[in-house]
Amino acid sequence: MAGYASHGAARTLIRQVEPLDAADTLAIADRLPSLGLPARVVWGEADQFQKVSYGERLARDLGTEVVRIPGGRHFTPEDHPGVVADAINGLLGT
Repeated sequence: MAGYASHGAARTLIRQVEPLDAADTLAIADRLPSLGLPARVVWGEADQFQKVSYGERLARDLGTEVVRIPGGRHFTPEDHPGVVADAINGLLGT
């Protein structure tokens, strides 16, 4: 979250989240189990915006596991890049 701690950061955050629309996700949610794609869900256990139960449901729908980050919050790629990279590398077999 350090990237949002500087001057102009609020504008950057708003630009990032403004176009988000839950309808986009809901429109494809019923197709997730049939995608058959390799997937891994990485989730911060302390995320106050997206609860771990959402990640668990997503993982079930994708037929994969949840990699939980103890103490991890919402911006896991920025806050825990090693955990995210390990999950991706494990998925890719590298």
